[in-house]
Amino acid sequence: MPAEVQASVELIARSGGTPLVVAEQRRALGVIHLKDIVKGGMRERFDQLRAMGIKTVMITGDNPLTAAAIAREAGVDDFLVTLRDTFPSPYTFFPGKGTLRA
Repeated sequence: MPAEVQASVELIARSGGTPLVVAEQRRALGVIHLKDIVKGGMRERFDQLRAMGIKTVMITGDNPLTAAAIAREAGVDDFLVTLRDTFPSPYTFFPGKGTLRA
């Protein structure tokens, strides 16, 4: 993948979006930025749960860069990324702990 396209992919993922590379004949033509919208008031709801002693964890199939950005935006305490497309069996990556578990 050209460096310019790779840079766009990383920028989109780090901002909480999902990069979609458009290609023709294996040649990248550009990158489309897809973005989930965090519902208004979610951060405040998570703050209320935290005040009650409840920890919030987001579980997602997004890539780790996108997941980290969305978790920050939503205000969750931690997040788990399931890597089912990458591994032949259901592994889970725990970013806060830096571990990978089956």
